[in-house]
Amino acid sequence: MYKKWLIKVSILFALSLVAVSILYKFIVIDRVYSNIDYAIAAETKNVFIGASHFEVGIDDALLNDTANYSVSGMPYYFTYPKVKRILENNKQIEKLFVSLSPIHIGPYGDATLLSDKGLSREEAFEFFPLMEEYDALGAKRFSLDFVLSYAKYNLGVPFNYMDDLKRTLVSFKRHLSVSDFDFMGKYKVYTENLIKPADLKKKADFYFGDHIQYSEFTVKAVEKVAALAQQLNVELYIVNMPAYEEFRKLVPSEYTDKQKSLMQDLQAKYTNLRYLDYYEYPIDAKGFLDGDHLNIVGAKVFTQELLNKAL
Repeated sequence: MYKKWLIKVSILFALSLVAVSILYKFIVIDRVYSNIDYAIAAETKNVFIGASHFEVGIDDALLNDTANYSVSGMPYYFTYPKVKRILENNKQIEKLFVSLSPIHIGPYGDATLLSDKGLSREEAFEFFPLMEEYDALGAKRFSLDFVLSYAKYNLGVPFNYMDDLKRTLVSFKRHLSVSDFDFMGKYKVYTENLIKPADLKKKADFYFGDHIQYSEFTVKAVEKVAALAQQLNVELYIVNMPAYEEFRKLVPSEYTDKQKSLMQDLQAKYTNLRYLDYYEYPIDAKGFLDGDHLNIVGAKVFTQELLNKAL
């Protein structure tokens, strides 16, 4: 008796989930995500695309015809599809700035992408709409985070639904712009100065570990960005952001050497690419949020430097 009841309840639940998913896919997912409008302001000629280093380090309010579309936590894997959508839908863009640091060259990004741990699931739900080449993920396609994200955006299973419902309500009032999506990002102001020797060591250990391993996804993404920018006749600037001197001492030289080697190879191949290596740029300690992120003080200094040299 109990077994029959359990079977009936299970079937009813499954049918309800299917019905809800169909409705959610039609009313929410298709309406909000199927045809995202990637157009940005027509006067924007220069764009910055990256993760936290650009997000806190480039104050686009100080720059004319420029927008900073960077967001903390964006795995480097998603840099290329984000760049692709923005460049292909905004032919007025003349200069593209992309961040690249030794942390991106290291193993952290590949290890945590769709890894079912830490912030992986939150990042997967946020950035999955940008994904287009599932095969390039290899074994990552079989992770729980990938499966859940795929189920949400392709089948309508209502995971992480609150932000989706908010965007859906907005879409009935006005046209959704790309800035309505969290994966787009913007400049964020941080006033803190959190540099402490113990924290610097902890951060270096966290990102680089105790053995040398390079990121496969980052190397592929950077080259694809360079090829696309050249194809679309856009000037590409790859920027190695400033890092605090004491933190630089903790970064294994293999990663900085690998980054320099990668940039030399790409510059020889892509004539539109300029590498701006500001890794050792002299910013006072009070200008850092932590070992390799700027605060509002450092952001103003560094943004002015870029304005003088590249904009």
